[in-house]
Amino acid sequence: MVILLSVTPDCLFLEFNSDITFVDIAVEMIRNILEYLKVVDPTNLLLVSKELLKNAVVHGNQNDREKEVVFRLFPLGQDRFRLEVEDSGPGISVKNGRTTSLKLDSTQKRGEIGGHGFTIINSLSDQVSFSETGSKITVLLDS
Repeated sequence: MVILLSVTPDCLFLEFNSDITFVDIAVEMIRNILEYLKVVDPTNLLLVSKELLKNAVVHGNQNDREKEVVFRLFPLGQDRFRLEVEDSGPGISVKNGRTTSLKLDSTQKRGEIGGHGFTIINSLSDQVSFSETGSKITVLLDS
């Protein structure tokens, strides 16, 4: 598989093998859909999408091209979106699956959950939550 794209009025769906070169291609596809949806300023949405996808490929799937990344974008109203990114990795350890801020606890090292990517995601998003397994992240934000 290279990149699978599906678009409905309710959801943009992307799926691809964990290859870092696909991240920029996926973000460009997202940009095109947002342009079609007439999103006035998609900058934050694109930045968060890119960081989520990079984290899924590099940290979640550890660059294993046999593993897949799934991206879903749900329009929730005028310039408000829910993003979901799921990888095939073991997931990150999170004590509380719902959070509005990604803080490091005393057992975590910088870079595990508090690196630059999550700083960007956290600062631009209204809410960030993780699945119970930690392999799926859901983000709410305005564009």
